[in-house]
Amino acid sequence: MFSRNKFNPEKDLKDLTDKVAFVTGGNRGMGYETVKGLARKGATVYLGSRSEEAGKAAVARLEKESVGKGKVIYTWCDFGTTEKAEKSGKELLSQINRLDICVLNGALLADFRIKHLDGTRFVSHFGNLKLLQTILPLLEETSDKYGEARLVTCSSNAYKLGHAADPNIRFESPDDFRQDWTSEGKFKAPFSYYAFSKFCQTMTHVALHKRNKHPNLIFSAVDPGWVNTFSHEYLILRLLKPVINLWFDTPEVGCYNLLFAAASPKMTEEKEKYDGKYLLPVGKLEPWGANVTVEKSEKMLDLSMQFLEKENMFPLLPRME
Repeated sequence: MFSRNKFNPEKDLKDLTDKVAFVTGGNRGMGYETVKGLARKGATVYLGSRSEEAGKAAVARLEKESVGKGKVIYTWCDFGTTEKAEKSGKELLSQINRLDICVLNGALLADFRIKHLDGTRFVSHFGNLKLLQTILPLLEETSDKYGEARLVTCSSNAYKLGHAADPNIRFESPDDFRQDWTSEGKFKAPFSYYAFSKFCQTMTHVALHKRNKHPNLIFSAVDPGWVNTFSHEYLILRLLKPVINLWFDTPEVGCYNLLFAAASPKMTEEKEKYDGKYLLPVGKLEPWGANVTVEKSEKMLDLSMQFLEKENMFPLLPRME
């Protein structure tokens, strides 16, 4: 569709005046840039951040940079537990009466510093799912009342790698979510959990799209590409940032595919082509990986919902202090 060099958010996105958007993980990186892009097209954007201090600081930076005719509002968004995820969703709903665009950008990366690695699987999949379960009815209602709404999931090609590529993966019992890969080592294990969480996020998208009964609600799962969202984490990486950016896109560019899915008029004009699909940067269609099927996705979603509905299902793995 577009190359990164040809895509221009100022020209290639539709006017979003009177539209309401919600972006998780909006206080930095691609989330921050997505908030900025949507607001500059006129949307009122709720910037989701688990830290009030970081969220409000991000709003202040955006106002300083100028968001044109749009508006940015901080809203608390934490899906570290199911309770927090549901409360975050309800807090957002208390502030709005329509939701035209939802961008599920927030997730945990493959980080060896995380004490409990299965937390990556929880936050990126179960936490996101609980939040979405809470706010999805308003997205559906908005699509019916105003003619369109969009749900954008920030996926990654990692969903096809590691254990996520195992054709023997089944979602038939709780144990299928309790694989323990911590013994794989300091660097491989975090990626194993990250890839599996993206696998689950992607299949959630597939299953929800399959079950969607609201024709004006457009689903998309997008891969942002190779984006430098990590060089702020360590001093050595901050020093190497100019070199890293020779190989990775900056968040300013990495957000392009999210913005395309959230606000390109082509998503409406060619709805049959794009709805429910997986997009590479920018707006380029790619078939699902071999391990993602509708049947497996629906089994995964049903089992996930059982986890969310029953008590004492988390943490997924025993805590060894």
